[in-house]
Amino acid sequence: LEIDGTEISQDATVPLRDNERIHFGHLIAKHVAGRDSVKVKLWRESESLEVDVALRPDRWLVPRIDGYDAAAEYAIIGGLVFIPLSHPWAELKSHDKHWSSSRALIHHYWGEALDQEGRQVVVLSKVLAHPCNVGYHNLSNLILSRFAGQPMRNVAELARAVSRCEEEQLVFNFQRPHGDGGELVVLDRKEAIDAEPEILAQHLIAAPCMVRSDGKGEPRPLDSLQSNEPEAVTVSSS
Repeated sequence: LEIDGTEISQDATVPLRDNERIHFGHLIAKHVAGRDSVKVKLWRESESLEVDVALRPDRWLVPRIDGYDAAAEYAIIGGLVFIPLSHPWAELKSHDKHWSSSRALIHHYWGEALDQEGRQVVVLSKVLAHPCNVGYHNLSNLILSRFAGQPMRNVAELARAVSRCEEEQLVFNFQRPHGDGGELVVLDRKEAIDAEPEILAQHLIAAPCMVRSDGKGEPRPLDSLQSNEPEAVTVSSS
């Protein structure tokens, strides 16, 4: 019925100035989400009620604003560059020859709400060519579905899983942005580890990964995140 004491008409408009009217969403949009609240008068079960509604910004599975819900996260594993899918990343790709596939990824997840804090769509953005990843140099814009047979919740979880992997091979399963089917990438773990310093130096990259464990704050190297985690306790039986 009303927002902040302003009556809403039957056509969902409110006064703006003189004889002009505007959609009632204007009364909400002029507040700061995450800080302000609005007083709403509504009709429920045959009576009028007034409630305070805290305004919260929308949270999307695919982040939309750099510095707000999107950040420059990445993990480089054997020359494979993994990033969380985001609108700022897709905009950078607009001048790339693979623009159509990055746009398809955005459209595939358009409007999907963030249902779990820290969840990301992990994407293989590109491959930094090196002998350790021969045969995969042309891969890009693929969605990571599993690593070592397990789904990955975000880039940070992927980086941790790789750092703790003791198998001889690093096995990545991807799904294509168009149609059915997928791609399988298998790297020799020792070769990938040995190649890391050379790949980083060649491309002037300071750290193999910069990630956010919970999707908040500034991206940090994996080592600093792991140092804040509680150490595992080993229990031995006698």
